[in-house]
Amino acid sequence: MVAYLSVPCCSTCIYKVCILEDDFVKYVVCSKCNEPYTLSEAEECRTCTFIKYPNHAQRKLCGEKLLKEVVLQDGSKRHYPIKLYCYRSVMKTLQNLLDRPGFKQRCEDWRQRTSIPGTLRDIYDGRVWKSFMTHAGRPFLEMPKRYALQLNVDWFQPYKHSPYSSRGIYLSLMNLPRSERLKKENVITAGVIPGPDEHSLSINTYLRPLVDELNDLWKNGFKYKARDDDKTEEYYVALICCSCDVPATRKIGGFLGHTAKAGCSKRTTKNHEHRSIAEEIRQQDNMTAKQKLESKHGVRYTELLRLPYFNAISSFVVDPMHNLFQGTAKYMFKTIWKDKLTGQDLQEIQDMVDNVTVPASFGRILSSFTSEQWKNWTLHFSPIALKGHLPKKDFDCWLLFVEACRLLCVSSITIQDLRKGHEKIVEFCRTFESIYGSAMVTPNMHLHIHLVDCI
Repeated sequence: MVAYLSVPCCSTCIYKVCILEDDFVKYVVCSKCNEPYTLSEAEECRTCTFIKYPNHAQRKLCGEKLLKEVVLQDGSKRHYPIKLYCYRSVMKTLQNLLDRPGFKQRCEDWRQRTSIPGTLRDIYDGRVWKSFMTHAGRPFLEMPKRYALQLNVDWFQPYKHSPYSSRGIYLSLMNLPRSERLKKENVITAGVIPGPDEHSLSINTYLRPLVDELNDLWKNGFKYKARDDDKTEEYYVALICCSCDVPATRKIGGFLGHTAKAGCSKRTTKNHEHRSIAEEIRQQDNMTAKQKLESKHGVRYTELLRLPYFNAISSFVVDPMHNLFQGTAKYMFKTIWKDKLTGQDLQEIQDMVDNVTVPASFGRILSSFTSEQWKNWTLHFSPIALKGHLPKKDFDCWLLFVEACRLLCVSSITIQDLRKGHEKIVEFCRTFESIYGSAMVTPNMHLHIHLVDCI
């Protein structure tokens, strides 16, 4: 395992180096139920001892093998973990970051920014950040050396030409300026979840070490003497929000999809109600009762609820790149207009785009776009390229979506434009339903109406 750190090569220069040092904590993970064990625990028990419903009359051990026997060249036998989960301490990564010249000061620069009444320019202008200035009567972000984190979980394929997928657990330090907080050297990689497949319902067992550490960083903090400090300082940390695509949000947030009987949690459930329901579900002693309650309320238990300050309703953000561009823009082009745009139409549209000078990374509209390419297509090219190729009612409906995206997808937005963007996206959804029918409306389109609240 490789840890990426940044260290100074002189007083004015920082260069990134790769430290070939394995300081990840390794857990042996059951390949059946994903229950984690330390290496010594796995050596001792050899098979998984987890009992899913310990209070059930017919409770039984999982019993899955944790280790595999390997015969070495010399004929000796060794046991190796079948599946490993690697976790790196958030505190340890923060200490590495704090050793960088000027890093601590950049984490405090947000306090000097000038806010513009009626304008939202960064997370610091939003409700969630302001709610953590003091929390439950305790000063938090009001004080220096108090850090707020955002969680992201996403799958990636580590090997080319292979279906094997792993998942990374990442944290971003929101105290940093927006231009810096998502740079690779500033992102905290807390865990690497093993594949080969995605986990269907939750990743609670993989979140457990992170939640344990976050609870300690919230309650007790940590003391550290950074490289440029004269004395040891005390730091505290909180997880204030999560931003993932929809499948990952459901897995880490404990939400069912729109097939659940319950309505949308953001509109119908308060945080304390959500916590109470999730705890009731956790205590069920059999799968039937558990699934019945989950379906009724649209809720699953998540380890994040062990964070006493965490709001499971307001802390999850609808990501506009997935929601608008990889979601609806792609859906319109690939599905809704599939029979409306002929091969000739597509070729003429491609020819028009090709005749415009664009970066080579823009890609072809008939190929697989990235989120950024779908954004460029939607905002800049589609109003011109689609005109005359779509029926008027379809084109006018699409323009409502484009106008909403242009209003909402900006780095700074006024409350007035935010309301206009919300009105446009709602009008688009209603127009879409009237043209194509309710059966074609996607759950992703429902999430459009939450964008304004997330912003």
